[in-house]
Amino acid sequence: MGKKSKKKSQSQSKQNKGRSNSGKQSAKNRPQKSTDKKIDSHASFQEIADSNDECSSREDHVIQNLSDSSKLNVDQGNESQNVNEQSSVNAQQLGETALMQKDIELEEESKPCTSKETIPCERTVKSGREEDVEYIAAELEKNVELAARSSKELVRRPDSGGTIGKAIQLHANHFEARVSLHSAFQHVVKFKETGRESRNFVIVIKLVGTIDMSFDTYLNNYDVNFKLADALRVLDTAIKNKSWESTIHSSRHVFGAGCPTQDISDHLQIWSGHQTSFRPCWMITLNLDVSSKTFFKKQPALELLAATLEVEQVPDSLNKSQIKKFIKVVKGLKIKTTHLGYEKKQTITKLSDDTALTHMIDHDNSRENVKQYFKRLYDIDLKYPNLPLFKYGEKKHKRALPIEICSIVEQVMKHKLTSQQQSRMIEISSKPARERKKTIENVMNNYNFGEDQYLKEFGITVSKQLMHIEGRVLLPPGINEMRGESGLGKYELKNVQKYNKPSDMPDFCIIAPSRSSNQCEAFHFIQELFKTARYKGLNWDANRGDFNNRLNKLRDLQKCVNHYINQGMKLLFWILPFRDASQWYKKIKYFCDGRIMSQCVQQKLVRQPRPDALQNIVLKLNIKLGGTSTTLRKEETAIYKEIFNRPFMIIGADVTHPSPSQKQMPSYAGVVASLNRGLSQYGGLLRCQESKKELIEDLQSMVTKLLKRFADKNNGRFPEKIIYYRDGVSEGQFQKVLVHELDALQKACMNIHSDDYQPAITIITVQKRHHTRFFPKDGGIGKSGNVPAGTVVDKKVVHPFNFDFYLCSHEGIRGTSKPFHYCVLYDDNNFSSDYIQMFTYHICYTYGRCARSVSYPPPTYYAHHLCMRARHYQDEYLEMTDNQSLFSGSSISSGEEKKFRENMQSFLMGRDCTIDMNEMMYYK
Repeated sequence: MGKKSKKKSQSQSKQNKGRSNSGKQSAKNRPQKSTDKKIDSHASFQEIADSNDECSSREDHVIQNLSDSSKLNVDQGNESQNVNEQSSVNAQQLGETALMQKDIELEEESKPCTSKETIPCERTVKSGREEDVEYIAAELEKNVELAARSSKELVRRPDSGGTIGKAIQLHANHFEARVSLHSAFQHVVKFKETGRESRNFVIVIKLVGTIDMSFDTYLNNYDVNFKLADALRVLDTAIKNKSWESTIHSSRHVFGAGCPTQDISDHLQIWSGHQTSFRPCWMITLNLDVSSKTFFKKQPALELLAATLEVEQVPDSLNKSQIKKFIKVVKGLKIKTTHLGYEKKQTITKLSDDTALTHMIDHDNSRENVKQYFKRLYDIDLKYPNLPLFKYGEKKHKRALPIEICSIVEQVMKHKLTSQQQSRMIEISSKPARERKKTIENVMNNYNFGEDQYLKEFGITVSKQLMHIEGRVLLPPGINEMRGESGLGKYELKNVQKYNKPSDMPDFCIIAPSRSSNQCEAFHFIQELFKTARYKGLNWDANRGDFNNRLNKLRDLQKCVNHYINQGMKLLFWILPFRDASQWYKKIKYFCDGRIMSQCVQQKLVRQPRPDALQNIVLKLNIKLGGTSTTLRKEETAIYKEIFNRPFMIIGADVTHPSPSQKQMPSYAGVVASLNRGLSQYGGLLRCQESKKELIEDLQSMVTKLLKRFADKNNGRFPEKIIYYRDGVSEGQFQKVLVHELDALQKACMNIHSDDYQPAITIITVQKRHHTRFFPKDGGIGKSGNVPAGTVVDKKVVHPFNFDFYLCSHEGIRGTSKPFHYCVLYDDNNFSSDYIQMFTYHICYTYGRCARSVSYPPPTYYAHHLCMRARHYQDEYLEMTDNQSLFSGSSISSGEEKKFRENMQSFLMGRDCTIDMNEMMYYK
């Protein structure tokens, strides 16, 4: 290495002095818990040398130096020998590329050579370029590591489970299952039509494979070659057969004939059913849970049109805004017609631009419109000929139908519910824990799986008793700034004496759109708010404020925001009007985010200030203005000493995908990272990426920016430990996340200090889309009978080998508490079960928007909010550009889709300069 590089490395080493041993070690050299196999770098490098007989003496000399210096041990988990061999081959190819690229650089910088041979290594060393040898060594070492890591397994459980906490006896909605079948045969079934008129078919059945069903062997010995997903699919298929003909299925959800239904609007209703799935736990279990889904009612399409437009009578024609609103509801719906003398079902693809009067049909060398066609052929006189037509069929053969002859069939609603509909659905589907448990037991008894002939044929028996398990209740953390102790799942803001780091109030303006408040009323609210702030040690001056109630129209909002930005204003209070409050809120955040801080307040709160609401707003405002409200009391627990005494970073990441009705829309990735030890300040970045892609494409550059921002906030020090919470990943994607996103995190660290900066990394997935629930045997907490906050389960219903656990970190106020499922994919920090469970639970108390422990870690929560905000940006962009085809979900070309994605990416990256989330809106 050159002199400059050596000096830089020495200075960086001094700067990071005091780093823990686990932080110093790289992933490849850190000891693992299992018996790992190693890759000998000498053998790998020698293979490279042998395969390049034409290489010059320089290359041979380099490889000899490498093999003589030291051997590289690469962590391979419990991989088999053939994986090691494949990794060596991959490393060989990558190593050859590194050598060739470096030779080209040397040739370009040196004098021209008359021969085609590469420059000898002796010449390089004599010319003072010893760093070339170390460069190639580093490249080869890195490539061997990356190739070996591409097939790495998930980290295994480091111990027998946690021990901290008070024991609690629970029931889980899992039922023990036994499988005596050893193998199942997989067939492909094809139907071939032999006669169009007679409707005769030939059925072709072909054996394509045999599925191993030896679950006991897998559970006892962990056979890596056992195809678990295929075997579980056999069980799920078998259990569905009993009710297939008499029920409606939606994915894993089953809705029987005569199932309970309740209306939430004129055209929608909630159906109550159940879902089943087999799970690989300490034994195979059947997970059974109640479920609810929104269905369209059976109704004429005209009634759906009137309900969507919120009118009593169907209009004679539709304007552009009404068409846009209606197509968002009906696109993709199944409709039924009877004018042919029998029922026929079709799927709506779009609304036509034509009507029954303008859409022409060729008939017997003449042309007639749709109204004339239906009158002549079916004797139907259309009453609404000026309405648009339903389009259905493929692109090449699209056909049209008048709305008034169509009926909507019962089907699952795939579109997003309105806020009122969501509230109604939550009210109906939220069942207290005791009621939910009783319903599950009734479903189990009614279906009588023990007498199911299909299950008997597959050798499947299922217990009728809910599984009994033992959990633990973790103690809540102490809060430095409050009197007394925090409760389970919450702490009282009134007991917080003084905030840890008070903020200063800048110049601000109170804006009351549509005259939602008068000046006297608004300043009375501000005075009450600032009086509450003074009790927390915040000396905010109400006299620095201005008032404006002259903004009346949404279209003037951008001009208003620009005006105050030009005046140097730092904070805008917005009093949202009763009417169109959500529209005002979206546009306010669209124009303010990243440019000026904003705080929205509901009009009813301004008129009648409540002490608890005022305390909550002060909590948010203090963090937005750069303060720290509350911090964890780390002195109480020795478990925090290792991490809180050194720089560390918690990263939360999430990806949100478009709804089924807007498949051409992009996905959005949000990454949020803590910037201080108090876990009150966060940085966040958004990216736009290909639709439905779960892996975060630009993670490396995003984390690099966040690491640099962390150093700016911490006197140039970078985190020594990184804990990465990843939301929204299914079990089938664990391996992809482990390979792709771990690689991105490590490369981001290399971009900072090259190979000298290697923080210890832990990757944990956070899953909320599961159906495991826990019910206390002693009755539970509160009216709902839920488990207490801090309940953790890491036995019996968890994976038999992987490092996972369930944690219910929040207090269940309504319905049944849903525990979150955590799975540790990778762990450089060598955390124990107790450590990671306690740490995850305690940081849930640091959420900046309320004085409660939230259901999952705040960085991941903020990343979710970040992605949702990107959806708001998208909607506003589409509305402002008046791009009807994109907004309505109509089919668009790949070029249009790519252009829109590029525009959104440019918009999001333009806000990277203000990545501090406290300066933006993510605390709301």
